[in-house]
Amino acid sequence: MPPCRKWPRAIRNHTKRKNEVMMQWPADGDVMGTARAAAAAEKEASKKVGGGLVKKDGKLKAKLKPLKAKASKVPAEFKPTARVAKGGSACKLPYINARVAAASGKTVQCLLEEFFFKDGKGAQKKYGPADLRYDIKRGTLRLR
Repeated sequence: MPPCRKWPRAIRNHTKRKNEVMMQWPADGDVMGTARAAAAAEKEASKKVGGGLVKKDGKLKAKLKPLKAKASKVPAEFKPTARVAKGGSACKLPYINARVAAASGKTVQCLLEEFFFKDGKGAQKKYGPADLRYDIKRGTLRLR
């Protein structure tokens, strides 16, 4: 709850000091937030009409979007069609060894666009160019 009910957008709690408040008058001069709420509601309504829907014959109909060619996320240093194979060395970290085992045999493009692995904490992560560079540099993976 704002510290001031009279001017809720002008006076607010200090972010670091619990016993102080900050005063900053809004640039639009609407300290009550009434014009802001109305503008937000109008913007939300226009998003619903313009966000993929078109008014045609008094009815809302779906708007077709042209398909765009997907840009490749493969850096120039890697050939997208190159296959990845296990390298000669193994890592001490078990999650990297599991990642290398799952990644071997896939193409570079497939790895960088679709491949996910579990990190050391068990969280799901997307395999990125930095991971590929690391694995190649350490010798756990090699390109064929």
